[in-house]
Amino acid sequence: MRVSRVAGSSGTPDGCNDALDRIKAEASNDGGGMVLLVLLDTGSEYAAHVLPALIVLGLGLGTIIVMSIQLGTHGIEPTDEGVASATANASQQFGGAVGTALLNTVAAYA
Repeated sequence: MRVSRVAGSSGTPDGCNDALDRIKAEASNDGGGMVLLVLLDTGSEYAAHVLPALIVLGLGLGTIIVMSIQLGTHGIEPTDEGVASATANASQQFGGAVGTALLNTVAAYA
């Protein structure tokens, strides 16, 4: 499968440098959106403070998700594209579920 080839290689597959560069750029934009959220206080207005941060995060995360699925299915034979896409989506869902469970556990015992 493509996922194991990308994860196990020391370099990037041919044609994937643009996608990786785009993911890095959007991740830095997401960091900016998170900084905007950290700066919120109890008197912050939604339209002036929260909405701009959510727009920045939404655009960045939307791009990262598309690019990561594209990178995960890059170079796959047409007969295996469905399996590769399903594996990438299942991995994304599993990671989100495990991350949420871990954060809830930490928050419950903090």
